[in-house]
Amino acid sequence: MTSSKIVWFGRPNVCPYEDMAMVMVRQPCVQAFTRLVKVWKPNCGYTRNWCVGYERRTHYYTTYKEKYQPQKVTKYKCCNGWTQSDQSGACNNRLCQLGSCYNGGRCNDNVSGGGSGGSPPALCSCPPGFQGSRCQYGKPQSL
Repeated sequence: MTSSKIVWFGRPNVCPYEDMAMVMVRQPCVQAFTRLVKVWKPNCGYTRNWCVGYERRTHYYTTYKEKYQPQKVTKYKCCNGWTQSDQSGACNNRLCQLGSCYNGGRCNDNVSGGGSGGSPPALCSCPPGFQGSRCQYGKPQSL
């Protein structure tokens, strides 16, 4: 049995996206029917007494139709370039992709946590003369 990993909004490297889901909604539907109702009427006939008559009355009632309709829902997943390694709800492992490192740097797969001083972890191992998380900066030459 495989367990699905759940990512939580507000955790590191978790991004929202919109998805369509079929949601059941109850739609009210007003129905009408008519019927004859017995009523007492004054001044009827030649004696001007009360008598029974019938009148047509309309009555209304509400029924509900249940139907499925598409609805936008916000879901959460790991941001591009990140993956989840545990059940913490955070996406804390970087993914190395083709072209992630510059200037001959080698990609460090599944780098997690933070670097020194709270900086992000290095994604690439840089060759001599280059620095930066993706080896994008040249090191200044000392005199």
